[in-house]
Amino acid sequence: MYPNFKILLLLILVLFFTRVKGQDTMDFVVLRSEKNLLNNDTIFGMIEMPHKGVFWNVKIKTNSGKRKFKTKEVKGLKAGNLYFASIPYGKSNAIVPRIIQGKIDLYFYYTGSDRLSFIPKMQEEYKPIKNVSFYTPVAISNAIWDATSNFYILDPSSNKYLKIPRSKDKFIEQISFVFKSNEEIYNKIITGEYDPIQIGKIVNLFNNYEEN
Repeated sequence: MYPNFKILLLLILVLFFTRVKGQDTMDFVVLRSEKNLLNNDTIFGMIEMPHKGVFWNVKIKTNSGKRKFKTKEVKGLKAGNLYFASIPYGKSNAIVPRIIQGKIDLYFYYTGSDRLSFIPKMQEEYKPIKNVSFYTPVAISNAIWDATSNFYILDPSSNKYLKIPRSKDKFIEQISFVFKSNEEIYNKIITGEYDPIQIGKIVNLFNNYEEN
């Protein structure tokens, strides 16, 4: 009995540590706390991805059953390798995928019918490239930035999401200050050398400088 008990105990420990180690790969939902304080609840499980890629609410399967939350109740979520933020959109909130992660995060809310398959394409397009001074946007960016699809950046100083305007004048007025710590990038924005559609490349360039 004793050897069998040791084997059973060993199996339990192996399964336990495997599960703990695997927590990083689990989906999760971060709930928005009252008054947006730091004590947010995180719920682990498996996110139920919407068929057409639009989250009207957020559903997660946990060990204790399925739970559902309004998009306004959610601060962010991770589903597989994708991270989404809950960003104000009209009178509600939209669950928007992160395209670039760094000192400044870039998000893109795409309203095309191929939403879920398009996210990896965007991430590949905006993959950081080291030791590159600047590079121009490719056609994929121009094609999808239409009347309802929007770019957002997370301003690290205010921790607020800023919608990227299409107008160059508004881009300078509303967005340039976020990049003020990098004199070269900031000057090129306010002089009009960089266009709003180049926001993915601007963010990558800024993040690369910050890391070096």
